Amino acid sequence: MKPITIFLIATFSFHIHAAVHLSRDGKAEAMIVPYYTVSNGLTTLLTIDNTTEDFKAVKVHLRDGKKGYAIYSFNLYLAPKDVWAAGIVDNNGIVNILTNDLSCVFNLNNLIGPPPQTPESGWEWQTGSLEIIEMGVVDTSQLPALNDQNRCQILEDAWEAQGPNSLWRADGTNAMLPISGGLQAHTRVIDVSFGYSFEVPVIHLDHFYPDNSIDNQPPESNTPDLDSGDHNSLVIQKGEAILTEWPTGYEAVSALLMKTTLENDFETDAAYGAVTEWVISFPTVRYHLANTETTVPFIGDSEYFNFPIDYGFAWIAHDREGLEYGFECFILCPPIPVGTLTHAVNTYI
Repeated sequence: MKPITIFLIATFSFHIHAAVHLSRDGKAEAMIVPYYTVSNGLTTLLTIDNTTEDFKAVKVHLRDGKKGYAIYSFNLYLAPKDVWAAGIVDNNGIVNILTNDLSCVFNLNNLIGPPPQTPESGWEWQTGSLEIIEMGVVDTSQLPALNDQNRCQILEDAWEAQGPNSLWRADGTNAMLPISGGLQAHTRVIDVSFGYSFEVPVIHLDHFYPDNSIDNQPPESNTPDLDSGDHNSLVIQKGEAILTEWPTGYEAVSALLMKTTLENDFETDAAYGAVTEWVISFPTVRYHLANTETTVPFIGDSEYFNFPIDYGFAWIAHDREGLEYGFECFILCPPIPVGTLTHAVNTYI
């Protein structure tokens, strides 16, 4: 039986490395931050860690909470063991990303398009999500000057259309090595005035790309994104490895995020005036809506959507002793989603 056991382990390992899947060790090629907020004076703190010895090129998209439109897209370059830290804030009526970090960043806070006149006509930028995607490893053997303090100027020159140091505008694979993973992200929402914070769980996607991929794009580009990766997904369900091939990369990511039920804790103790917010996020909704053949389970188009397409609603609440009780509240109630969900990021209080 031992040879059979070894064979099964080897086969399972092969599948793990042949499709995008949720990371088992919290390190990844791509990450989704399902929620940021700058409403009510809150600040969202973001760190992106390079745990490897490689020099990383990373794309970051900040997306709005209404339809997942990109507000900012920028390039971040991380030296070996480098950590980039930033704060997402409301700056005079528009979301901004503030940092004094020395890591090289290009196209930060350059809006993808003009902000709408009203939230109803476009973005809902006070809440949203982020995508963080590795684009490749910079080959420092071809660019040894990256070890110097003027590395940011060298990287900026590499994207120039012309010049002695222009490398990437004509061919983004020049002086690049394949994506190697090993990135981490951490997010925390803080309220400085009241002195509290809470962590936002980050989704880490391993083997986002097929092997030997390089996807080095200009700082102003809105790619790579969640549609740029492997079309195969791997889900572990009740101990069974389910490998599925999809028509698109974003559907492979959606397969990893799907749920049939949602569970959450809540606190409604009147003695504390406690209120619970429940956030439901759809990081891939914009991709489904842009492709009329794959909008399911959403219904709508690029202007509006509802979820789910066939809506049925049932909820059960339990107290701390595990006893089930019916819906009966007056001032303080559990955060219950009512009706269809209509935003990429939905917040219930």
